[in-house]
Amino acid sequence: MQRRAAISGWTADRLLRLWQDDGWPTLRLAAPVMVARAGVVFMFFVDSLMTGRGGAHELASLGQGLAAQSVMMLISIGLLQGAMVLIAQAFGAGETQECGATWKSVMVLAAALGTFFAGVCFFVEPALRLTGLDPALAEGSGRVSRQFAWGMPPMLFYIACGYFLESIRRPIVGMVIMLGANLLNVVADGVFVLGWFGWVEPMGAAGAVMTTSALRWVCFGCAILYIAKMRDAAAYGVFEPVGAIGPRIWRIVTLGAPISAALGLETAAMSSLAFMAGHLGAAAAAAHQLTINLTGLMIMVAVGMSAATAVRVGHAVGGGAHERVARAGLTGIVLAFLIMCGFGGSVAVLPQTLSAMYVNDPAVWEISRRTLTAVGLMIVIDGVMTVTMGALRGMGDVRWPAFMHGIAFWVVGVPAAYALAFLAEIGAVGLILGISVAMLLSLVLLGFRFRLVSARSIARA
Repeated sequence: MQRRAAISGWTADRLLRLWQDDGWPTLRLAAPVMVARAGVVFMFFVDSLMTGRGGAHELASLGQGLAAQSVMMLISIGLLQGAMVLIAQAFGAGETQECGATWKSVMVLAAALGTFFAGVCFFVEPALRLTGLDPALAEGSGRVSRQFAWGMPPMLFYIACGYFLESIRRPIVGMVIMLGANLLNVVADGVFVLGWFGWVEPMGAAGAVMTTSALRWVCFGCAILYIAKMRDAAAYGVFEPVGAIGPRIWRIVTLGAPISAALGLETAAMSSLAFMAGHLGAAAAAAHQLTINLTGLMIMVAVGMSAATAVRVGHAVGGGAHERVARAGLTGIVLAFLIMCGFGGSVAVLPQTLSAMYVNDPAVWEISRRTLTAVGLMIVIDGVMTVTMGALRGMGDVRWPAFMHGIAFWVVGVPAAYALAFLAEIGAVGLILGISVAMLLSLVLLGFRFRLVSARSIARA
C-alpha cells in the first residue's frame, strides 16, 4: 500500500512539474497565438455568414474565390515561415540583432510575394472558366478574387511582423490587433454586404472581401507601428541598415520552401475539393464551403498551437537544450489533441444548428448536416497533424515532412475523395471522408519522423 502511494505521489509530482515546466509555458505562449490565428479565419467566417444571407450562389462564389486565394496565401505563408524558425533559434541563443535582421529580410520577401500573387488574382476567373465551371459562378468568383488582390501585400507584411513578434515572445500584440480587426469587420460587412443603414447597395461576396482587404492594411499599420515603438527596438536593430539581405533571404527560402510546398500541396488538395464540390451543384458547393469555413476556424486554434510549439522547440534548439526539444514538441501535440477533441465532438453533435448559422436553405442544410458530422473526426486528426508538423519545423526538419505530406494528400487523399464523391456517388460527404484518410496517413508518417529526429542531436538551421 505504501509503495502504491509512493508511486502515485511520484507520478502526480512528475506530472505537476511537466505542467509547470512545459505545459503552462506552451499554453501561455499558444493562447494569444491561437486567438490571433483564429482571428484571421474568423474574418472569413463572418464574411461567409454575411454572404450566405444573400443566397447559395453568393456563398458558392465566395467559396470558389477563397479556394484559389487560399493556395496563393498559404504558399506565401510557408515561405515566410522559414523566418520564424531562424528568429526563434536566434532568440534562444540570445542573438537579438540577428532576430531583427532576419525580420527585415523577410519583409523584403513578403513585398515580392505580395506583389506577384496580387497579379495572379486577376487570372482566377479565366482559369475557372477553363475548368468548365458554371459561367455565372466563375464570374462571381472572379469579382471576389480581384478584391483579394489589393489585400495580398499587407497581409503578407502583417504575417512577417507577426512571426517576428511571436518568436521573441510577444504574441499578445497580434491577438489584440486581430480582435480589433474582427470587431471592425462585423460592422463593415454589415454595411457593404448586407446594406446596413442604407449607405450603399449590398455588394454580396465581393463586398465582404473588399472590407477584409482594407482591414489587412489596418492590421499591418498597427503591427509596424508597435515594432517601431518597442522599448528595445534598438536592441533588435529595428532602425539599423541590414547587410547581407540576399543570403538571409536565401536561408529563409531554403527553410521555407519545403514548408510552403507542404502547405501549398495540402491547400491545393483542399481547394480541389472545393472545385469538385462546385461540379456537384450550387447546394453542394455551398454546403462544402460552410463546412470547410467552420472547420478552418477551429483548425486555426491548432495552427496557433503549432506556431507556439515551433517557437518553443526553436528556443530549445537555439539554447542547446537537447533534453527540452522532445518535451516541448510532445507537450504541444498532447495539448492539441485534448483541445481538438472538444471541437470535434461539438461539431459532430450540432450539425443542424451550425449549418443554420450560415444559410437558410433546406437543400444546403440536408447536405451540410452530413458533411459536418463527418468532419468531427477530421478536425482531431488535422489538429494533431498540424502541431506535429510545427514541432518538426522548430527543429529545422522540413524536407522529409513536406514530402510525406504531399504523398499523403495527392497520392491518397485527392483520388480517394474523387472516387468516393463521384464514382461511389456519396457526394460532398465523400470529399470529406477521402481527405480525412490523407490526414491520418500524414499524421502517422509525421509521428514516426518526430520520434526519429527528436532522439538525435539537433543543430541550428
